[in-house]
Amino acid sequence: MLARLILVLMMGGVAVVHAQDPQAGPLSCKLTAEGADGKVLFQGLVATEVEAAGQYRFEITRRGPAGSVTSRQGGSFVAKPPLANILGQMAISLEAGADYKAILVIEAGGRTYECEKTGSGSTG
Repeated sequence: MLARLILVLMMGGVAVVHAQDPQAGPLSCKLTAEGADGKVLFQGLVATEVEAAGQYRFEITRRGPAGSVTSRQGGSFVAKPPLANILGQMAISLEAGADYKAILVIEAGGRTYECEKTGSGSTG
């Protein structure tokens, strides 16, 4: 089945969430980003209706006038309902003219789930 694409506006960026078969499987991924004082704190989350185990990869790339950097996290997880489970957390600095792309990939139950979030620093 073709992946379904859902666009969600969040904090001045776009979050993209898709799964190979969103109708089958009670798992979802989410990326949050909270910005203050030139920094952005990201959290990669998984929510599930039943206990689920799998692997995740969390990556953030920042590009701007000061250069570029990519930070990565990943590993195994066991998620329990009903609350969202934090898989990873990272912070980046974001100067004017810089932008970021965050990706969370979750593999569980034979399916792959991906969340993406992009944004930029203020230009003024």
